[in-house]
Amino acid sequence: MRTETVNDAVFFEKLRRSLGGEHIVIDHDGTHYPARIQYVTGTGVKVIPESMLDGSQGEPGDLNGVMESFAYVVELEKDGVLYRRER
Repeated sequence: MRTETVNDAVFFEKLRRSLGGEHIVIDHDGTHYPARIQYVTGTGVKVIPESMLDGSQGEPGDLNGVMESFAYVVELEKDGVLYRRER
């Protein structure tokens, strides 16, 4: 997998074009957690933390996600490329 470091404008545009199920990493004050996108809004994403998905046997849509601002997303895996925000 190729890795690209991109500025916020490019990164946020990639997020806006993301689909449900794509992998992202959220950072809250240095604490990172991986998640899967449920859906994307204009300024944020609704995600399901991967820890909630482990061992889940329910039907799709059974898990309630968490809304996160684009500002907290630090990585996005899309189309075989890992996008990282510039720091």
